[in-house]
Amino acid sequence: LTWRRVKAFIMAISSEEHYNDSAFNYFLLFFLFIFLAPSTYVFARNRLAKPAAAKPTCQCAACMKRKREAEGSPATRSYVAILKVSLLVIFWSLFVFLLFSVATANEAPAPEPYNPYAALEISTGAPNDEIKKAYRQQSLKYHPDRNPGNATAAEMYLGVQKAYETLTNELARSNWEKYGNPDGPPAIVIGIALPRWLVKGENNAIVLAVYFLFLIVLVPTVVSMWWRKHNKAHAETKPDDNSLKRYVTMMDQLTRARNLIESVSSSEEYSQIFIRPSDDEALTRASKRLSEAYSIKKKPRMDTAWVRKVQTLLHVHLSRQADKLPEGLQEDLDAILRRMRPLVFGTLNAAIYRRFFVPSTQCLRLNQMLTQGCWEERPLMQLPHITEEMSQNLQSKKYKVSDVASFVALPKDKKDAFAEEEKLTSDQMRDIDVVAQQIPFDVYFSKFEFGVADANGDLHQTNLQQNSIITIEFELTRWREAGEGAQDQSSDLIVGDLNAQRTGIAPAAAAKTIEPVKSRSLKHLRSRKSKAEEPAAPDAKPASPAADTENKDKETQQTEADKKDENKEKEKVDKTKSLKKKVVIEPGRPVHSPFYPGERDESWYMLVGEQGGVFLNMIRIPNFSTRHEGKFMFQIPEQEKPGLHLYTVTLMCDSYLGCDQTRHLRMFINKGTAPKPQQQPTLPAPVDEDSGDEYYSDSGSESD
Repeated sequence: LTWRRVKAFIMAISSEEHYNDSAFNYFLLFFLFIFLAPSTYVFARNRLAKPAAAKPTCQCAACMKRKREAEGSPATRSYVAILKVSLLVIFWSLFVFLLFSVATANEAPAPEPYNPYAALEISTGAPNDEIKKAYRQQSLKYHPDRNPGNATAAEMYLGVQKAYETLTNELARSNWEKYGNPDGPPAIVIGIALPRWLVKGENNAIVLAVYFLFLIVLVPTVVSMWWRKHNKAHAETKPDDNSLKRYVTMMDQLTRARNLIESVSSSEEYSQIFIRPSDDEALTRASKRLSEAYSIKKKPRMDTAWVRKVQTLLHVHLSRQADKLPEGLQEDLDAILRRMRPLVFGTLNAAIYRRFFVPSTQCLRLNQMLTQGCWEERPLMQLPHITEEMSQNLQSKKYKVSDVASFVALPKDKKDAFAEEEKLTSDQMRDIDVVAQQIPFDVYFSKFEFGVADANGDLHQTNLQQNSIITIEFELTRWREAGEGAQDQSSDLIVGDLNAQRTGIAPAAAAKTIEPVKSRSLKHLRSRKSKAEEPAAPDAKPASPAADTENKDKETQQTEADKKDENKEKEKVDKTKSLKKKVVIEPGRPVHSPFYPGERDESWYMLVGEQGGVFLNMIRIPNFSTRHEGKFMFQIPEQEKPGLHLYTVTLMCDSYLGCDQTRHLRMFINKGTAPKPQQQPTLPAPVDEDSGDEYYSDSGSESD
């Protein structure tokens, strides 16, 4: 039975009578309309819309070159526009043709409903006697014996027989009254919305050839190309295993960003780089042009031709001398930089694996340097039109400008004097101001609290022991004040240690009330502590219960007084800030990096570790507009000795130099080991920077 049904279905779809040309035209019209309507609307809107007011952008030579490369030549844009118009005209013409064909098609008129009274030539509702009389008359009239060889008469005779049976048989009459058919409900006829020429014999070869090319050749080819491209793109986001092994072996506690250049240059991904016969001479000339401070001091540990080439090109890139290279080496440098970002984060993976804190921060520092195309000692070269000589001039005693934040805070008369001295035009100074406003040097900790969380979620800094889980709750804010004193306020946003700023006090007020830590040594920290704050020695005799109670009361009173003072100061600052206009940096604007290929948004990383010692944890914070709240945890190492310890929290932008923030956590670790907590801190997984994954389970929130 199943086989007979399948065979009947195959025969049905092979028959021309089931194919409906008209239905196919309707289907094609619908498909073309849902494609053409939005396409035409978007095309017309882009053509007829008035150009929006252009946002201020940098007009330096490097940025304009990148813009031209992204937009393509005018001829290419013109060809693309002509191609779009041509496709729209062709498809709309096809749509009109099909619409005209459907409107003028001569469809067969619908058959009239079956009426047995009309077949007997009597009025509707006639009595039975009249039906029988009409039946006898019509039967004699059209009987085959009286009309031999007359097909029309034979057909009429069958119609008379059917009409009489319909009107005299109760079941047949009931079916006719319900369904209009004496035989019962009519069969459902399903047509196929495809043209009939698909099943005509003379077209079989063409149909089979198109079917073969589409399903056997075209579809597998497209899928294979997509799969290869996907695998290649995925492979380029992760370093090779051999590269990771080299990063681990070439790294120690003293590794700095400049040392990491050799590590990334020895990546296995660059081993297949093309070496031209003329490259050796060109690279030698390029090395000689490097200044003494930024030249390659010694041979790389992997002294091969491709390692030397990559290392030299990276030094040339950081020294802003790529324009002096031959065209072939410029293309090689561009290809090297396009593969560089995942490799730099591969070195960060190696530092995390070795639990090195300072090298972890230096990996991000290297990424900042490569993104901006300048050395870390020259952060002012992030600004357009600023050369190395101009940067040295700004850093001199005359201007005392060390980074972008201090340049923004520079008084206008000094800026004008600098522009006149360096012969910078007003347009060039405008570019400098535009990029300076884009660099996020104004990000600061508006909230920074740490301690051990209790059952209610409150943080306490008492009774810290080995294995204690320290929770850091923070809030990042980026804002700039406009109006009077804006430049002075901007200067307070410069990177510095505002360790005591954990109450939401703005940087301008906190700078007056909080004394920063000027030294990182534990000896200096201990010397600053008063005798009342000095912890008891481990072998000292415990104090009496009465003395403990008195000390606790004093500490409670002091804490309450401090909180009142902090709240008063915070209220003053909030009132001051409410009277001033905030300039919010727009999110989503790509990083200004004209010397680095490709566009990307900035990200932030927060790392915590012992000063100059062990790496403890890290989180990634995506780009945010005005405010970002979050928290993360780290665990005091089990090997930590009792006493005063200094931990460092570093906030780093992965794209700009001079935007880092540092907080020092002074903790006194008591004897003993804390019980194993139920919730362990989330240690960072291998960094896959392009995935956008955050490195902590408690995701932060952003508010605008």
